[in-house]
Amino acid sequence: MAGQALLDLCESHLRGSATIRKQLREAAIHAASEPERLFARAMNRRGIRLLCNHPIGPYRCDFVDERSHTVIEIDGREFHSESSAFRRDRRRQNELLLGGWLVLRYAAADVYQSVDSCANEAAAVIKRRRH
Repeated sequence: MAGQALLDLCESHLRGSATIRKQLREAAIHAASEPERLFARAMNRRGIRLLCNHPIGPYRCDFVDERSHTVIEIDGREFHSESSAFRRDRRRQNELLLGGWLVLRYAAADVYQSVDSCANEAAAVIKRRRH
């Protein structure tokens, strides 16, 4: 991914442009879907950087904050409406919970409708769990 290569280049040079690094983080280049990009940008505006599409064990999570042990999933209807996907999500969530992770889930429709409410809630939880 070209954006990641540019971000890595900026990070690897002590004199890399802070402005470019900030813009690349805000572009949410790792987020897979538009609601995920909206959410990532909203969290970045709140000063919280999340790992996007990050693995935890055999699972790839939409967003991860390792310090607070929080996973955030943005669920789009097209990927979560079939019964097999629903059951798989529940097993996955249970394994993450049993491993000590808090899992927050937001519907993509809620992110589109009120990204600030979703981000405010997630940011408050993450900040509280970090302390």
